[in-house]
Amino acid sequence: MKVSLSNTIYTLFVIFILFIVLTCKINAQEFDSGNGSKKSPWLIANAEQLCNVRNYAGEAGKDKYFRLKYDIDLSSYASGQGWISIGSVNNKFEGYFDGNHKTISNLTITLLERPMPHEFTSLFGYISANAIVENVKVKNVNISGIGSISGLVGNNSGGIIRNCSVEGGVISGKENYI
Repeated sequence: MKVSLSNTIYTLFVIFILFIVLTCKINAQEFDSGNGSKKSPWLIANAEQLCNVRNYAGEAGKDKYFRLKYDIDLSSYASGQGWISIGSVNNKFEGYFDGNHKTISNLTITLLERPMPHEFTSLFGYISANAIVENVKVKNVNISGIGSISGLVGNNSGGIIRNCSVEGGVISGKENYI
């Protein structure tokens, strides 16, 4: 069977267009909408999008704005270790997180081994002096392990936390600072 040059070029063109479309669709789903600015924060509509906030810890998230669009159920992150905290001692969350008076429920974290020294186990592991976390309720937490543990923010290095609450569930372990 003879393949013409025009058929090969056409096939490559179609593959290229599909690649662009699929890549844009995947990137567009990182957050529901917005561009991360104060006027147009990234809107978070589900657990996977909340998980993407951790990609903006450190310099990548400085001056970035996030807002919950809906209540978020984290039960899909309950197996194994469970949720991995947003921000760490070497990569602090430095952005603005507005819970929009929504609830994040069913946060589960199980650490059977001691995390790295000075790591913190929570929804947000470590926030910087530049960070603001506000207007969010964390409900029905199940956090256990070794080290510093909390339901909302494990370590606050001078950031602002306001109008937030944690209610219901169990936070337990050994060698803890709760």
